[in-house]
Amino acid sequence: GEPRPLYRELPPIRGGTKTEVEKLKKLLDDATLRERDVLKRLRESE
Repeated sequence: GEPRPLYRELPPIRGGTKTEVEKLKKLLDDATLRERDVLKRLRESE
């Protein structure tokens, strides 16, 4: 039963990194959307 505790500690770490990656991806998506909106407004104002 010793290996089990070690294995139990691994998933949270993986989940943590996964959430960090997803957070970064979301931030990137938001940034790209914002950039698109800005470009759109610039084109419309011309």
